[in-house]
Amino acid sequence: MKRFIVFFACLILSVPFLSAQTSVISGNPSVDVQVRRCIASGNDVLIDFIITCHNQWTKIVFSTNSSEEYGSRIFDDEGNLYKGGGYELNVFFEIDNKTYPNGWLELAQDIPRKMRVIVKDVDEYASKFELVKISYLGNGTSSYHHHLIIKGLPITRE
Repeated sequence: MKRFIVFFACLILSVPFLSAQTSVISGNPSVDVQVRRCIASGNDVLIDFIITCHNQWTKIVFSTNSSEEYGSRIFDDEGNLYKGGGYELNVFFEIDNKTYPNGWLELAQDIPRKMRVIVKDVDEYASKFELVKISYLGNGTSSYHHHLIIKGLPITRE
């Protein structure tokens, strides 16, 4: 009986740590995404990625379109929504040291590429992004429309 109680107590104590993990879904089995960091810089938050494509795509086009289906959306733990398009443009892409409201990443098969998402005017009390949904098109065509999904991404503040 003691073993059961100790096991149950350990299980209950570990639940907060299990739920604190970040999950990343690339949206396409041929695309690997690694989140390198998510760090606040003033009122902005920078999310750095390494993206590797294992198919024949020559580019990925990232979209901040204002539509619900094709747009990028980011929700923080304070209940704020950051999105691109329209008048509320908060999401930008930095590729090859240039910033775009919509951006494209040139690809070579199996070669990792850097990309950054910049989220402007983030709530100073936000400690993580509950959901990051980045819309992208493989080879720039709508027939290859996907979403990069990240859940539970902590924001590092200096």
